[in-house]
Order: sequence, then structure tokens, then C-alpha cells
Amino acid sequence: MAITMARTNILKLENIWFAYEKGKYVLKDISLSILKGDKIGIVGPNGSGKTTLIKHLNGLLSPEKGRIFYNGYEVKKRRELTRHVGLVFQNPEDQVFFPIVEEDIAFGPRNQGLKEEEVFTRVKEAMEYLKITHLAKRSFFSLSFGEKKKVSIAGVLAMRPEIMVLDEPTLGFDPWSKKEFLEIIDEVSKRSAIVITTHDLEVLDHVNRIIMIMDGQIKEEFVDKKEFMTKVFEHGLNEK
Repeated sequence: MAITMARTNILKLENIWFAYEKGKYVLKDISLSILKGDKIGIVGPNGSGKTTLIKHLNGLLSPEKGRIFYNGYEVKKRRELTRHVGLVFQNPEDQVFFPIVEEDIAFGPRNQGLKEEEVFTRVKEAMEYLKITHLAKRSFFSLSFGEKKKVSIAGVLAMRPEIMVLDEPTLGFDPWSKKEFLEIIDEVSKRSAIVITTHDLEVLDHVNRIIMIMDGQIKEEFVDKKEFMTKVFEHGLNEK
């Protein structure tokens, strides 16, 4: 008989509520666990709360009600999450800090208080991993969209997060760039848990959990794309 090993629970959201305006909740009683080895796809209509949810994962937002646990301990300060959960924004220009590529990638590790020798090692490693060492001295703003995306991922990767979160990562990619990008994500998943918000069904071939959000609530979870497609597109999934 096969023995299934329990996977470590890295991050746990417990009964999370959040509103940008008082009383108008964008997230409603969200509970979610992210385990070591997870590759999670978060899907749902525009305005369902996907981006708001992932901003809670790395401390950009704090819940109005509910609790967040990291490695079993309740998170009291948002910075506790920032050090361990990396977020790659939908638009890479939204997270650029320095105009030169290698300096921009170094921002995160330096902000972690690492020594320069370690910062250099991590920047070099991240650039090699993403095959962008030739861009090191280039201006970020002279790069193509795909190259900017790789730089933004490298900046997060250099921080060695336990969880990497990506917001609509394939938006704006041509088919060739998307294929390369998904291969990169598959590689990154060997060292970090992955959470991806997406409307791109092709991305769902690269995850092992699919979570559907509607109207600020987790509507249902699926084990793979086949189950998701069968339930949602063949049988329909009511919002109520």
C-alpha cells in the first residue's frame, strides 16, 4: 500500500474579511491553506476579489476580520509576510525600483538586510535561472514586455520566497513567450509554492489546485483542469 506523506502548511488564511469601503466587503469569510509543493490557480470573473486576495498573502493588505498564520504562527505584522511571500504584479513596471536591471533585481535582497556578497550571489543566480544575464547593465525601460516580466520575476526570485504569487502573469504574451514563461514557472515551482491568478485556461495545465472565487468568496476547489472544465463549462456553476 502506498504511503502518502503529509505536506507542510506554509500559509493559512482563516475567515478573512476585507473592505475598501466600510461595509462593502470585497473578501467574505475566506479560508485558504497554501502547502509546500502547491501550484495553485485562482480563477473567477473580473471583480471577484482575486487580486485583493493575493495582496493579503504577502502583507500588502491586512484583513479587517480574520487571522493569517505563517508556519503555524499568527502573523501580527505585515512585514512578516513580505519576507517570505513574493508578489509579481500584472504589470512589471508597477514594481520597478531602479532603472538598471541588475540594480532593480538587487533591491529586494538588499531590503532584506543581506550582505552585499550574498546580494550579488542571489542576483547572479536569479539572472542565470531566467537566462537574462545579458540584460544586467540594460535599462529596464528599454526592454520588451517579456524581458521586463522576467526581470520582475528575477527580483522576487532573488529574495528566495517560500511562496511566489503572480497576478495574471501571461497577460500580453504571444504564444511563444507564454510557452517559455510557463516553463520558467514549472522550474520555479521546484523551490517555491506557486499561486497564480489567471483567466488563461492554458495556465491551468501547470497547477495542481484550482480555486474559484466569486463575489469575494471561495466558491469551489478543483483538483485539476479536467474537473474544472467539466464542472464549470459542461454542467455550469451557479453563483448563488
